[in-house]
Amino acid sequence: MLENFSTHFAVTSGTPGAPAAGTGDVSGLFARYGGCTFNGGLYRVHSEETSKRAAVMLAEAYPEFRFPFVPFGFD
Repeated sequence: MLENFSTHFAVTSGTPGAPAAGTGDVSGLFARYGGCTFNGGLYRVHSEETSKRAAVMLAEAYPEFRFPFVPFGFD
């Protein structure tokens, strides 16, 4: 899925990492595109660090959801 995404959207800030073979989870996304911005800010991928900070904010804002959040991107 990431390869399909990358054919339609260009990295305009940040440096993508090498594709991780066989990782279809969020850790593969962070390894490949963590901290990258696409199409001048249309979409941004969290790094592992910013994802953890965003998860804390989400848990505080929505305490009724009692499962761990793993934010991976934002616009």
